Amino acid sequence: MSRTSPPDRPHLDVQKVGVKGIEYPITLLDKARGTQSTVARADISVRLSHPLDTARESRMVEILNKHRLEVSITNLPGLLRELVETFDAESAHVDFSFPYFFNEKSAGQRGGRRDGVRLPHLRRREARRSIWVSKCGCQSRFCIPIPKTTGVPARATSGRWSPAAVRFRKIVWIEELIGLIEKAASSPLYSLLKRSDERHVTLQAYENPRSQEDVVRAVAEQLARDENILWFAVQSESLESLHNHNNYALIEWARPAGTP
Repeated sequence: MSRTSPPDRPHLDVQKVGVKGIEYPITLLDKARGTQSTVARADISVRLSHPLDTARESRMVEILNKHRLEVSITNLPGLLRELVETFDAESAHVDFSFPYFFNEKSAGQRGGRRDGVRLPHLRRREARRSIWVSKCGCQSRFCIPIPKTTGVPARATSGRWSPAAVRFRKIVWIEELIGLIEKAASSPLYSLLKRSDERHVTLQAYENPRSQEDVVRAVAEQLARDENILWFAVQSESLESLHNHNNYALIEWARPAGTP
């Protein structure tokens, strides 16, 4: 019986390798307190310039552990440059997703006060920092998904999410970016809300209706005026309770080359 040889396999090179879901302690810059420690979930990868005979993803974990006492948002580009050199790669990329905490005060319209002072409390927001490093340079951006209220009359929404991603020249404070986005909503969101404040916040949202298009325009206008912002993408999604679909809007913008 004659044996037939298998057909030739196509030559397919792996273009990108990495590790996902590493939980690691990092240090963030905090506008009020200087620094803040948190735990991030990291995805790290490199784009290969030539094929690898064997996978060496464990080297990424070794390099991360080498920098274990100094992993912060400000020195991540140095860690990525070491990855580019180690793998002789075209580029390296890291995504750090982490919780960020900052101080806020309660609504304090009729209640929520103690001796006439709005009650301070701690808020948590999720954020993501993405950094790309290649032999030609470095790019970085923040992405912050924020729940928002938009009290559109005669419509029922269970919530609204507005992720904003930005690239910038110099540092962007997370607190300021969160505040800018939340000002575009019908009403602020509070982690601490006294019962006596609930009516005020509900009426404020109802009397200031915002569609998802209104939200993205308001945020985009503010970001475009900031000379520190080089690029942004603002999205808003309404989570509908009366319809079997959600509504969505997006504005993406880049500062023209050569403009201040």
